[in-house]
Amino acid sequence: MLLSRLLSKTQTIRLVNFADVEISGVYNDSGQVKSGGLFICQKGCRFDGHDFAAAAVKNGAVCVVAERELPLTVPVVVVPDARAAEADIAAEFYGRAAEKLKIICVVGTNGKTSTAFITEKILSSAGKKTALISTNGIYILGEYRPNEMTTPRTLTLHRLFAEMAEKGVEYCVMEMSAHAIALDKLRGVTAELAVFTNFSQDHLDYFGDMESYRGVKKSFFTSAHARAAVLNADDETGRQIARETDLPFVTYGIDNPADAFAVNVDCEGEKTSYFLNVYDEVEPVNSALTGRFNVYNTLAAATACRVLGIKPHDISHGISEIKFIEGRCQTVVFAKGFRVVVDYAHTPDGIKNVLAHLKASTFGRLIVVYGCGGERDKTKRPLMGEAVSEYADYAFVTSDNPRGEDPFEIMFQTEKGLSVAHRLVCDRRAAITGAVYMAEKDDVVAVLGKGHEKYQEINGAKYPFGDMDVVLELAGKDSAR
Repeated sequence: MLLSRLLSKTQTIRLVNFADVEISGVYNDSGQVKSGGLFICQKGCRFDGHDFAAAAVKNGAVCVVAERELPLTVPVVVVPDARAAEADIAAEFYGRAAEKLKIICVVGTNGKTSTAFITEKILSSAGKKTALISTNGIYILGEYRPNEMTTPRTLTLHRLFAEMAEKGVEYCVMEMSAHAIALDKLRGVTAELAVFTNFSQDHLDYFGDMESYRGVKKSFFTSAHARAAVLNADDETGRQIARETDLPFVTYGIDNPADAFAVNVDCEGEKTSYFLNVYDEVEPVNSALTGRFNVYNTLAAATACRVLGIKPHDISHGISEIKFIEGRCQTVVFAKGFRVVVDYAHTPDGIKNVLAHLKASTFGRLIVVYGCGGERDKTKRPLMGEAVSEYADYAFVTSDNPRGEDPFEIMFQTEKGLSVAHRLVCDRRAAITGAVYMAEKDDVVAVLGKGHEKYQEINGAKYPFGDMDVVLELAGKDSAR
């Protein structure tokens, strides 16, 4: 593609050494640049892409997009905002593939992965050709590939959209993180539907305070980003969005008046059942996904799918086909008669939701294994300890992706919120093992924080580790129920 065409929608300040060269690829990593490529310089938290422009040219870049002039022999396109330019250039390079898809974005603090997963399963069960972009991975027509972050980088997103369009995908369901909204990763893309789950504390290391974090979530619910919205009527932020948005919207809930709601809810046993009422269309729902929080997740997905034209019976059928979601209340029953539950809960509110559900269905003790991630919101660490103390009979405080921080210091900080008997065990495998050895008949062991993750991140390196792998090894079983 000629450079002039690639820049047709991009705001530029000036062109240096301009030549209308042929562009064979677009990159923001100098190490990946190939001959004929265009390299975009971005400023990150740790590195500045401008420092790698010369290396990109050496690797074959024939053009560089930057926020300032650079002493290079190839054309340099100077732009006011490299991230915005990346989005515009990527969309053009990949044929504006997003416009060929119906994109459903799921926004919220907790429940994004489950809601996105359930939505995609309902749509695919109803015969639609689907793709899913989530924390648990990327699926295109059921084909899996790993995902490094909740919402991939802009270039990756447009490449994925192009692959989806080429393969005939109709619906792409994706999680939209607050970071992705703040960085405008979907600049120029209009989602068919924006779904809001809930709001609670997280990521204050990045956003500074709750109102700033809330504001970012709310900012996605405008006509600049979506055509319509599905909102949680039982969440205060959801109600704020309903009052302020310029989008047409549909609400869902249990406690407050809503367009879609659940009645006769039974979610305390090993199964969940309720009657789904959407605009007076009533359908029974039976699900293997337990807990009140999963009632909300299935309700959000059901409402979104009804807005998209899926019939209530097909919605109910799609939900009934889901046996479990990896790393979300994933359960193993041990021969001694106790359960071990692995869940991704890593915020105070997420922990409360999971433990409240488990406590209600536990006849023995509730033993909790948890930790707090390093280089993330430090203010939530004692709050997580308080959340654990509200429900647990015993806790193991352990390591959870300490990154560059001292894991012991992280444990000491979360311990400040604990008021229940506990033990500090830095080695996560040893902590899980200790909890399992402590458990007796009718007890429940909750292993929280990492869920589906298959690594531990320590001092900049990722080491293979999976909570469920350890649990299955201890249980001597090949699969989870």
